[in-house]
Amino acid sequence: MHDRKTLLRICAFFLGLEERMLIQNRISIANFARRQYDRYRARLEVTKHDDHSQNRDQRAHCPG
Repeated sequence: MHDRKTLLRICAFFLGLEERMLIQNRISIANFARRQYDRYRARLEVTKHDDHSQNRDQRAHCPG
């Protein structure tokens, strides 16, 4: 699985591509870029959720 930084960069790429394609009136490519952005954004949210769960679990098991 990709790490968070890579997923964030991929999201930024597809969002920028969508904007450029809308400016150039290339709607089908813009729609493709939006779908890819949504796909990778969902993956990014999953990794954020997983990281928060792992951090919470680690804190719960730490002696202190």
